This record gives sequence, structure tokens and C-alpha cells, in this order.
Amino acid sequence: MHTARLSVHGISQMLKQMQSPEGAAAVHVQSPEGAAAVQMQSPEGAAAVHVQSPEGAAAVQMQSPEGAAAVQMQSPEGAAAVQMQSPEGAAAVHVQSPEGAAAVHVQSPEGAAAVHVQSPEGAAAVQMQSPEGAAAVHVQSPEGAAPAQLPSL
Repeated sequence: MHTARLSVHGISQMLKQMQSPEGAAAVHVQSPEGAAAVQMQSPEGAAAVHVQSPEGAAAVQMQSPEGAAAVQMQSPEGAAAVQMQSPEGAAAVHVQSPEGAAAVHVQSPEGAAAVHVQSPEGAAAVQMQSPEGAAAVHVQSPEGAAPAQLPSL
């Protein structure tokens, strides 16, 4: 009944993968308790975000090749709101859900992409920035703040 729930106990078991070949960044996060997955790719401004949650079944996909942006979202249990702006390649997606309060924010100005995920139950935050290939992943947890930073390959 909770959309995109990230448990504090599951943060340590979350799978984080990042690749940054010449600006192309990809982040994949999985949590056993809540099973939330986020994928982002940013090759020359093209950003894609995919979120899945079994309890709430919320899916968000965004692609922005040369300014053309597309957002798809499904949320049967949990009214969700999606906002997207795409001025000349710069795309932003914000998703909110009352049951689970999951927020995803993506910005892609000239290849620089950022992903931010927040959850009240577990308070897990993931931030990623990719300006000219430099990628960073930061994870915070109220019970034992565990930051993780990965330099660009």
C-alpha cells in the first residue's frame, strides 16, 4: 500500500551501479523491502528514468533526445502527480504520491542529469549529477548516515 517505499534496513542491501562514459550516466537502485528501482541514462542530454514499485505499482519513464521528452506514469493505488518541462533539452520530472510519498526529480541541462528520491518511511535519498561525465551518488539514512560517492570512470 506504500508507493516506492525504501526501508532503512534495506538501504544497506541496496544495489547501486553507476556508469559514466563521456556523460552517459546510469543508476540502478533496488530495495528488498519496497522493491524500488530507478534507472537513468543521460547520453548527450537524453535522460531516462524508470521507477517500479510492487506496492503501489508506480512506473515513470522519461526520454529526452534533442528536446523531445516523453513521460509515462502508472499508479493504481496512490494518486500521483507528474510535472515535466523540456526547454531545449532541459527536462524535469517530479513525482509525488500520498501513500508512500515518493518523489523523483530529474534535470537534464546539456547532459547534466540529477536524480533525487525521498521516502518518509526509511528516508532514503539518492542524488546523481553528471556534468560532462562527472557522476556522483549520495545515499542518506537517518539511522547511520551512509554517503556513497562514485567518481566518473
